[in-house]
Amino acid sequence: MIRKAITDNFHILIHEIHKFNGASELLDILASIISGFAVPLREEHVVFFKSIIIPLHKVQTSTLYFDNLIRCSMLFLTKDSSLAIPVSYYDDNLILII
Repeated sequence: MIRKAITDNFHILIHEIHKFNGASELLDILASIISGFAVPLREEHVVFFKSIIIPLHKVQTSTLYFDNLIRCSMLFLTKDSSLAIPVSYYDDNLILII
């Protein structure tokens, strides 16, 4: 029930309103939840990452919650590095895109 409410609010932020005054706080709570996910990630967690976390990067007002969004993204990537897409190498360092 809570998961559905959070998901619905983020869907509205991504697809309709583009501004939501609780996004940073919800992402902070999600970071705590994500850090407790077991490895390997369940399919529903991967779907959440791909359908919510990634699209949140494209919202015009993402600067309002960017730090918490990056924190959630990095927590997901530490749990499952296959979620990152290798793009190229620069000075022998792998550049990943999420």
